[in-house]
Amino acid sequence: MVKSLKTRKSRAFTLAELMVLLSLLTILLAAFAPVFTSRRFAESGGGGVWSYVPNEPNHNVVAKEKVQFFIGIAPKDDNDLNSINNKGTLNISTTTHLKSSQPQSHMQFRYGKNNSGDLVGTLYLDNSNLLLGGTFSKIKSSLGENTFIGANTYENLTTQIGNTGVGAGALKNSGASYATAVGYYAGSKASDYDTLVGANIKSTGNGSNTIIGNISK
Repeated sequence: MVKSLKTRKSRAFTLAELMVLLSLLTILLAAFAPVFTSRRFAESGGGGVWSYVPNEPNHNVVAKEKVQFFIGIAPKDDNDLNSINNKGTLNISTTTHLKSSQPQSHMQFRYGKNNSGDLVGTLYLDNSNLLLGGTFSKIKSSLGENTFIGANTYENLTTQIGNTGVGAGALKNSGASYATAVGYYAGSKASDYDTLVGANIKSTGNGSNTIIGNISK
């Protein structure tokens, strides 16, 4: 007995349908390309936005290798890089003089809604000074061994030596050397070798005073 065979017809893709499918695949691949290639770009040391900064003689900002950035200094080769101890991620160098004998701050902080903002503080470091928070607009390159942390600290600081101030306004209007002030506007008036601890504490003596408390005179 012979069974009859049924003929089955299958409809294939037309050329137009195939082109539509290929177009969709192309669009999807283009959309996901950044996801597929971002890790490879990061490992290749592309440097992101820093790669667009030109390495010119004035070298304001220069990126070297994958995780090191240099501002104010431009290492030319591996020997220069090896000469920088500890190889920090961000390395900032200032100019010798900003104007006259006034050294340049490493960082400047501004706040406000206008285009340039109001100057509210700076960061200055050298081999003997750490100044953070005040504007320190009068300091000279001969300044020595001072440490200040806080807004509006020691506005008259020029060439004084050996001072330590912690707190907003510490030693603000002082002209002293070797003075220590800790607290809100502590030592806004102080003499040489004074040690003042407390809010608004002041000294109008001849120096070498030790006063602990609040609002002393």
